[in-house]
Amino acid sequence: MTISERTPVITGVLVTVIVFPWLMDPINIPKLLILALGAGAALSLVVIDKRFKLELKRNKLLYLLITLFIFFLIFSSLVASQSFSTSLIGMWGRNNGLLCYLAFLGLFIATSFSKKITTAKYILSSLTLLGLIFGIYAWLQYFKLDFMQKLFPWYNVKSVIALTLGNSNFASVFLGLTFTASIGYFLNSTTPKLFRFGALISIGIQWLLVPYIDTQGKLIYALGGSIVFGVWLSTSNRKKLKIIGYFWWLGAALTGILGVTGLWGIGPFAQMLANNVINLKDRYYHWLAAINMIRDNVIFGVGIDSFGDFHRRYRIIESIEARGTPLTGTDNAHNVFLQLGSTAGLPLMIVYISLVVFITWRGTKALALQQNKLVGGSLLAIWAGYQVQALISVDQIGVAVWSWIVGGALFGLSKPEVNEVEPPNSEPKTSKNFIKVKSSSRFRVVVPVTLILLLSVLPTLINENRVFQKWQALGTSKSQSEAIANSQLLSNEAIKSKQPKLRITIADNLGKAGAINEALKLAEQTTIDFPNFMPAWDIVASIYESNNKKDLAIPARLKTVELDPLNEIFRSKLAEDQSSIKN
Repeated sequence: MTISERTPVITGVLVTVIVFPWLMDPINIPKLLILALGAGAALSLVVIDKRFKLELKRNKLLYLLITLFIFFLIFSSLVASQSFSTSLIGMWGRNNGLLCYLAFLGLFIATSFSKKITTAKYILSSLTLLGLIFGIYAWLQYFKLDFMQKLFPWYNVKSVIALTLGNSNFASVFLGLTFTASIGYFLNSTTPKLFRFGALISIGIQWLLVPYIDTQGKLIYALGGSIVFGVWLSTSNRKKLKIIGYFWWLGAALTGILGVTGLWGIGPFAQMLANNVINLKDRYYHWLAAINMIRDNVIFGVGIDSFGDFHRRYRIIESIEARGTPLTGTDNAHNVFLQLGSTAGLPLMIVYISLVVFITWRGTKALALQQNKLVGGSLLAIWAGYQVQALISVDQIGVAVWSWIVGGALFGLSKPEVNEVEPPNSEPKTSKNFIKVKSSSRFRVVVPVTLILLLSVLPTLINENRVFQKWQALGTSKSQSEAIANSQLLSNEAIKSKQPKLRITIADNLGKAGAINEALKLAEQTTIDFPNFMPAWDIVASIYESNNKKDLAIPARLKTVELDPLNEIFRSKLAEDQSSIKN
């Protein structure tokens, strides 16, 4: 395999595995940098290949959809009333910004360029190995032996099994994907015996985790495993196994129907899924809010990854009743398609859905073209598993990266020139469609792209690192004068951030530390810079209210009511403030 074929997978591994506990946001921002650099390198290696122009001609519909997706994404970013930083990297802690999706597309294009079955096998083997490593790490977290928390006491994932992905939901989804890959890698007859044994161990370790992971992960375990095993049975040379395969697909379809009806409180799975109905109902209300946003912002959306700024305006009363309090909101529609539609516009959502459908269709075509159908079937199962989770969850950077890599490999295998057997240590042959590119040429292309991507994210990384250091200093202050000095430094550094959520997190910490003036200063500046960010207005109003300055609190409290019209608590506080002034 060439370096250009390995680069997307290596990027995916690094984005999933690496964390930076000493930064304010240990899960996403540094991973976004790795993702952007890796995607830039992978795409550069492909674009400079002389075959790329031929690929553009042969796959016009694919590249038309990609071009439209990029056009609407950039256009929505340009017209949005938000900072360049938010458009580029998304909301702090999420990373669903412009750079993230461009990087995903870069990895997809780079992976789709390869027609080799060995590339697909490399992806499966990499996910199988990650499943083995993460399975072991999951048990360490379960038994509270996480070495990361011992090395970095401030690194707390606040979950039993969260791996390196931030929370248990994303961890369970990723384990579902690696479990699916492990089954496919194990059942593949061309996998070396030693590697098959390793895959079997990976399957066993992950299977034992099923009772302790979230429902989404269990769903992908079942869906992915069923598809892979069904493909293995259906494509067997043994007639009996093929017959069993037909009954397997029938049973899987029936189980799926019973599972869906169980979510509606009907059938044998109703009681088992009762707790999940509550969570699904909560997400259903998020979807309705997203649909309402799309209706009012059809073309451009409300701004890339700005769902949280507008959710409270568009939510319905039933969502508050379901949660039992109006004080909680959400930063994401918990549906990737609706998230894109509400934040970047309906045209972008339609193009994205078309792209997913097209890749899925080409994935099914790949099965018909290959002799080794199990490899393609395993990739298709992973792709299907992620798309199911995309309907009810968010695009988490360390998990979503594999969807695009797998999607690219599926598309590559659907091309007619699939190399089923690749001679060991073979080098590309020079022809009119296959030009061996010199390393110096690659270097000249990769370096500028890498530097541009690095410079676009580096200021955010530096700022967050400084904020974290100042925050640590505030927490370890030994005297009041030292605490005051550190609070001023922290406030000044936080104001430099272009992320309102980060600012308000710091303002809240300053308030708890007793630095009320600095907290108020930071919150008020945030209301000026980000007038649609409701939490900043709430902190300003709350500080004035707690200090009995109701006349100063009223303007900010009025703004919270405007931005969160269904919040009865805010209305009640406003009424109290106004009554106090009258008396």
